[in-house]
Amino acid sequence: GVPAAAAAATALSWLLEDDRWLRPPSASSGGSSGAAAAAVPHEDQASAPAALGEDRVAAPPGVVDCEQEQQQQQQEPGDVMEAEWVLRPLLLRLAARYLLAEKRRRFALCPVAHFHLRNGASCWRLNWRSDMGPLGLQRSFGIMVNYDYQLGAVYDNNRKYLLQHEVQAHPRVLELLQ
Repeated sequence: GVPAAAAAATALSWLLEDDRWLRPPSASSGGSSGAAAAAVPHEDQASAPAALGEDRVAAPPGVVDCEQEQQQQQQEPGDVMEAEWVLRPLLLRLAARYLLAEKRRRFALCPVAHFHLRNGASCWRLNWRSDMGPLGLQRSFGIMVNYDYQLGAVYDNNRKYLLQHEVQAHPRVLELLQ
């Protein structure tokens, strides 16, 4: 048989790579950019965001929880924490929509997601505050995504993506779209 370590692998990536998807629509673009506005919940949905710890899958053994580590390193002022409380569910919802639902020619709009999905990966986890450096904030607001390659599912995931344009994702990532 295949050793357990060889049966699965993950890849970690930024989301946006300077994509125009999040930019506000302009008259010159015909309103095509800024599709992210459609993914933002209405006021009644945003008034009761999910608990902060419930919007991602728990880190598996041996994986550093970037968010928890950063929280231990510094205490943030109340206004920053309040802003994060509001922004976190919105940005994670936008990230999930960008990765799972936004399409170009029926394939993932995100070129990095397209690469991993066509190679048989699934969208496994969104990582809040994973890269808080200047480049990570610019590229994806500090959010990064894990793609999961399960050897037994790679072929099926590849076929579903290429032939049926279905993106395979962990249920916790799918919940972010609700």
